[in-house]
Order: sequence, then C-alpha cells, then structure tokens
Amino acid sequence: MTTIDKNLNLSNTDADLQLPVATNFNCYSTHVFHSNKGAQSFSSKTFSAFHHNIRSIEANSDSLHQLLIDLNKSFSIIGLSETKIRHDKDQILNTNMTGYHFRSQRTLSEAGGVGIFIKDNLSYIQRSEFCCSVQEFESVVEIEIPNQHNIVCGVIYRHPKTIRKYARFY
Repeated sequence: MTTIDKNLNLSNTDADLQLPVATNFNCYSTHVFHSNKGAQSFSSKTFSAFHHNIRSIEANSDSLHQLLIDLNKSFSIIGLSETKIRHDKDQILNTNMTGYHFRSQRTLSEAGGVGIFIKDNLSYIQRSEFCCSVQEFESVVEIEIPNQHNIVCGVIYRHPKTIRKYARFY
C-alpha cells in the first residue's frame, strides 16, 4: 500500500476530473493567440493562468507589461519562472502591477526564482510547505474559490545544474 492509498482523500481521485474547466496548456505566439478561438473564448470571469519564462524580471518587466497589453486579456494568475530575484540581495525592482498582488520565491543561485501575480479579486493562501528553494526546484499558492474546490497553483523551476535525482517521468 502506498502513502497515497492511505490518504482517503487522494486514493481514488482523478486530478483531471477535479479541474473546474477544460484545460489548455498550449504555447502561443501573440498572433496565434489572437486568432485561436479556444484562447479567445475565456472571459474575465473564467479562471485563467499564464506562464512566462521572464529570464530576469528586473531586465524584462517592461517586455512583460507590453506582452500583456498585446494579449489584451486579464489572467487570474500570471506565473513567472527565472525571475532571478536573489535571496541574498535587496530587491530594487518595483513588482507592482495594477490589479495584482505579487508573491515570489527567491533563488539562492544566479538563475531561478519564481513569482506569481495573483488577481486582486482572488483570495489566496501562500503555501510555504510546498516550496523548496535549495537549488533543486522552487514554488505555491492556493486560490480560495467560494463554494467550490480550491485551486493550488505553482510555478516550478528546476535548476539546470541540479542532480536529476528528483526528476521522475511516468
């Protein structure tokens, strides 16, 4: 019997059946995004997530803001990987984005770091028990949805030089 079998809440759960809406994990250019009916079908009331490997939020925050303007959609969650916000340095960047709260996991190395912009109208809990930042991987917030199941959202970044002992593919 595995650990998951002992947990009655998880033993017979199909994670895909617990998602509140259909998922779309496709990658889009700005042009393809605007011409895709599925990507355009969500409204401001639909839970939506956007991920971007920013490769330094300090160097590329203006590009992120321009990309979001070009996409012309309001996402519930905006996840960023490789923010390069260092654990041992003071942050000099203003991470304010109108309509969002910013939470981040700083990195201990030159690469990495993750961040999540959470829309102001969403209630959330920062889930530090799911976070790890010892040059292995980083991440997580739980979005509270009234009268429904909560949604756990995270940005996970595995540092390229780490030992692959944590990587398992099924």
